[in-house]
Amino acid sequence: MASSRIVPTPPPASAALASSAHGRAREVLTFWFGTDAPLPPYATRPDQMTSLWFPSGDAAAAADAAIVDRFSGDVEAALAGDGSYMDLAYGRDATPWSALALVVLLDQFPRALYRGTARAFAGDAAALAASRHMLDGGEPGGPPPLVEGLPWIARMFAVMPHMHAEDAPTVRRCVEVFEAMAKELSDGHGEEAVGVAKAMAGSAKFGESHLAIVDRFGRYPYRNGVLGRETTPEEKAWIEKGGDSFGQ
Repeated sequence: MASSRIVPTPPPASAALASSAHGRAREVLTFWFGTDAPLPPYATRPDQMTSLWFPSGDAAAAADAAIVDRFSGDVEAALAGDGSYMDLAYGRDATPWSALALVVLLDQFPRALYRGTARAFAGDAAALAASRHMLDGGEPGGPPPLVEGLPWIARMFAVMPHMHAEDAPTVRRCVEVFEAMAKELSDGHGEEAVGVAKAMAGSAKFGESHLAIVDRFGRYPYRNGVLGRETTPEEKAWIEKGGDSFGQ
């Protein structure tokens, strides 16, 4: 993930944003990052975004309400596989930022819109496919992977669907990607990258906690209730002992 390819700006207001979906992608990104201004390449998590990105309690209710109010239609279109939304990642005019907007619509927003229900996870498979496309897409000798066009803190959300997967190799890849990002930032980007390097290292540790659960159970037991799955005695004992739940 060479730093020379970082393009730390939102998608430009150009012909590439002519479609409704591309316009909505810009709205998603402005909302999710709290600004429509360019993000510095070594930006870290803004304090005011904590209640949106990783909410709990009253903050979660407020964040959910804002997403329901502004993006319900976009989420439903993305979940339905609407072609104009899929083109945000796979189309001719796709950009790193438009692809990230699709991932957020499929991975982050359903967890707010449908919190506590099975539909909270309805976009996970498509989000993971888009995430993999951002990390790996492109033919040999072609353009770099889309993720390389994002500043580091935005890359975190491009990778996140891997952490949400109930599949150990996929979650392990999430850990490896975050560790590689943290190492690259620490080894070659100077003092200004220290904060975001710590953020990536923290994400890797968070991924390791998820991986320990999936390695043990093959799934996240705390999802069993809403997904209508039977909880095994081992899972029940783990839950009763206070096993990590990571929200939902």
